[in-house]
Amino acid sequence: MITLTCISENSVKFGTHCWGEHGLSIFIELPDFSFFMDTGASAEVLRHNLSVIKPDLRNTKAIVLSHGHFDHTNGLEELIKMLPDLQVYAHPDIFSEHYAYSGEKYRYIGVQFERADVEKLCKLNLSTGAVEIAHGVYFSGEIPRHTKISSKFYLKTELGFVADGIVDDAAVYLKTERGTVVIFGCGHAGVINTLKHARAVTGQKIRGVVGGTHLITASPQELDEVAGFLHAEDVEFLRLAHCTGKKATYRFNAEFREKFDVMSAGDVFSI
Repeated sequence: MITLTCISENSVKFGTHCWGEHGLSIFIELPDFSFFMDTGASAEVLRHNLSVIKPDLRNTKAIVLSHGHFDHTNGLEELIKMLPDLQVYAHPDIFSEHYAYSGEKYRYIGVQFERADVEKLCKLNLSTGAVEIAHGVYFSGEIPRHTKISSKFYLKTELGFVADGIVDDAAVYLKTERGTVVIFGCGHAGVINTLKHARAVTGQKIRGVVGGTHLITASPQELDEVAGFLHAEDVEFLRLAHCTGKKATYRFNAEFREKFDVMSAGDVFSI
């Protein structure tokens, strides 16, 4: 059995005392290996929600960072102080200078810690290729882009601001007997691109999709394509969150019915 607990998300489960924030952190427990997918947008919310949810952290071995945006990485320093000597997996470009542009000014949205500081408390593993971090658990590495992905993000370089393809975007692939469960952070590489890569890495069909899919700006055509792909895979479940957006949430809820649910801070489910 695999248990997934949402530690940090934009919304909170009704009836809990969790706090919400624009961010994402998911705690994944396997029989002999537990790890975090992302660390949320703040140490304060991460610390509070862990105290409310009280997951069993004794078997925690690793943290995966999906990409270098603050809302997925700001809790890292707090977490590695609580649980020192963890293995941390990320793409090398996680330390790039990521910015958003509002039409008036550029706003820094990248990591807010120094590499040297975190390396004092954890083992930092940076890879562009897929890495099996535990039996049947894969850090995706860089995800090939076969379909066009639009981006309104920018990188600050020596030549000024340039379009940011967010090549550091990564996911986690969990192999199970009935197929692969894909855990997204934000899905900047594209949902279909990521799912195709998961199939190539694991050699399995897609069983389920969890996390943020960045469909918040998707066109009706893009939603058609994603829905079609999910139907073709005959997915068992969707637990979407964070940057998925209302349009995708409403559509997938109506279309996938009992297979679909949103995921909020405090939610726990097992597969």
